[in-house]
This record gives sequence, C-alpha cells and structure tokens, in this order.
Amino acid sequence: MLAIETKELKISDSLRKKVLMIGKFTNTKPIITNGSIINIKGTNVAYV
Repeated sequence: MLAIETKELKISDSLRKKVLMIGKFTNTKPIITNGSIINIKGTNVAYV
C-alpha cells in the first residue's frame, strides 16, 4: 500500500515583500496563495 504524505507550503515574509515590491514596480497586484506538496513515500514522486 502507498503511504501519501501532505505538507502545507507557506511563503516567507521576506519573499512576500520582494514579490509585492516587484508588483508595485510593474504596476500590477500579485495574487499570492499558500499551496501544499503531496509526497508518495518510498518513491521520488511529489506533486505541488
């Protein structure tokens, strides 16, 4: 049987600030969402 592991990925505050600064420079508003990674144990397969 396959063991599936799910972890939540969070963006760091410093990266968020950098992305927002680039958005202000280009007159756009970036949409930032947290995601998750799904890893199948025993293999090197992972989904983001």
